[in-house]
Amino acid sequence: MSKEAVNAWMGLFSRVGPHRLYVAVDSARLLGFAASQQYRNHPAFRKTVETSIYVAPEAVGRGVGLALYENLFREISGEDLHCAVVGIALPNEASVRLHQKMGFTEVGTFAEYAVKNGRYVSSVWMQRVL
Repeated sequence: MSKEAVNAWMGLFSRVGPHRLYVAVDSARLLGFAASQQYRNHPAFRKTVETSIYVAPEAVGRGVGLALYENLFREISGEDLHCAVVGIALPNEASVRLHQKMGFTEVGTFAEYAVKNGRYVSSVWMQRVL
């Protein structure tokens, strides 16, 4: 992503409200991030957020993802939200396990619905009622 694209994406978040971004760093190196953002641009979905999480390869297994998600969900717990959804590109068993640990349940799979690194990928979708 370009610097401009990253800045535009980061502009979607705020310190208050349902759309948040939390970042973990170590000596200025990105260890990971967790975010909640608008799911769809329609009033019917205003109480739903889509979450995303990234953990750098060198930080996997160190509890970074769990700590980021626990912080994210603690901070948005007072917001007027009903559920959180997440799409996980497959295969990614570690992410599926993390989401299960955080109370998400599987609701379905989109087969070959996106292109990542020049290949079609499938995604499992999970939901957590808040």
